[in-house]
Amino acid sequence: MSDSDKSATQPGLKFSIAQKIGIFFLIPVFIVAAGIIIYDQKLADPGIIAATGFVVVIIFLVSVYIYVRKLVKKQYDAYLRMQLMAITDESTQLFTRKHFNDLFQGELARAIRYGRAICCAVIEIDGYKEIKEKYGNQISDEIFQETAESLKDDLRVIDVIARDDDRFICLFPETDIEPALFVSKRLRSVIEGETFETGGDDGLIGITISIGITESKPGSGGEVDIFKIIDIADKALTLAKEQGGNRIEFLSNSSARAA
Repeated sequence: MSDSDKSATQPGLKFSIAQKIGIFFLIPVFIVAAGIIIYDQKLADPGIIAATGFVVVIIFLVSVYIYVRKLVKKQYDAYLRMQLMAITDESTQLFTRKHFNDLFQGELARAIRYGRAICCAVIEIDGYKEIKEKYGNQISDEIFQETAESLKDDLRVIDVIARDDDRFICLFPETDIEPALFVSKRLRSVIEGETFETGGDDGLIGITISIGITESKPGSGGEVDIFKIIDIADKALTLAKEQGGNRIEFLSNSSARAA
C-alpha cells in the first residue's frame, strides 16, 4: 500500500475539548517562556518582550472566543435538529399529528379572535390497505412517501399538513371553504395524474385519493374544538370513500356536498 493510500485510510487526529483548551494554553506559555529565556540572556529589549506578551494574550483571547463561539453554534444547531426531529415524521418529513394539533389550537384561537374561517381536511389514499397487502410494506411506504411529498409541494405556503397514521390531515388557516375546496381539487388532480413503480409484473400503477373537508366559522354556531372539527372532516372522508373514492366531500353540521 502506498503512502498516499495509507494516509487516505488513516483517520485524522481528533482532540477532546479539554485537549484543545490545553493546547490554547500551552502555546502562549511556550512563547512567554521563550521570551523569558531570551530576556535572561539579554538578547532582546524588555519593551519588545512586554509587547510580545501583550500580543500573545490578545491572540489567545481571540482564539478562545472564536472556539467557544463555534462550539456554542454547533450545540445550538444540534438542539434545533433535535427539536425538528421531535415534531417531524421520519418517513415522510411531514409534521407529526401531535405537532399538528398544537398548530391547530393556535390557528383556531387566532380565528376566534379575529372572527375568521378555518378549514380542515383529512386525506386518504384509496385502497391503501389493499396496496400494502398486495405489494408489501416497502412499495406501499414508497407510494405513501411520494404522495406526501406531492401533497406538501402543491399546498399553499400558509397551509399545514401532517401525517396521521396511514393518512394525512391538512389545515387551511384563515380560509373559507371555497378556496379550501379549490386547493383540495388541485391535490386530487395532481395525485390522480401520477404513477408509481411497483417493481413487479404490474409495472407502474396509478392511485387516487379521497378528501373529507369541513369549515369552521367561530361565532356562527360552528365547532370551536379542534377534535370535533377533525371528527367532522373524518366523517366527510368516510362519506367520500362510501361514494367510491377519488372524490371530495364537504361536511358542515348535517349537510354534505360532493365536489
